[in-house]
Amino acid sequence: MFRAHGPVRALAPRRRGLPAGARVGRRIVAVAAAALALHAGTARASEDDPWLGRDKALHFGASDVIAGGTYALSALWIDGRNGRAGVATGVALGAGVSKELYDLSGHGDPSFRDLAWDVVGTAFGVGLSVLVDLAVRGGDRAAPPTSSRAG
Repeated sequence: MFRAHGPVRALAPRRRGLPAGARVGRRIVAVAAAALALHAGTARASEDDPWLGRDKALHFGASDVIAGGTYALSALWIDGRNGRAGVATGVALGAGVSKELYDLSGHGDPSFRDLAWDVVGTAFGVGLSVLVDLAVRGGDRAAPPTSSRAG
């Protein structure tokens, strides 16, 4: 089972129901969304940024690959699907938000539409990864009971 240690534990206070990876992912997304919201006025005008442009496919594909790869790698350390999905979501969205913050700093054209495609790609990548995980490992089944009777 994944246990948060050191600085990660400080970012992930104990709450029932959510694995530590999901809590960290939520915080990354919340901080990045707040930073982007502060600079909302500098985002590209919608007429210059079509919803179905070539760059949107790149955002979708990159987020999909990052989410799927992170989910697969996290399976080496994290037992539960929820934890793996949380970590994969946080990493993929963190990469997308970081790219938009980089663009916002003057190195490109920041776009909320790019970020929306990052979210869609992340959701697709995590969803596909969970489905493959279910197909390969099967559902979460409890271990068969063992008898402790000496006999």
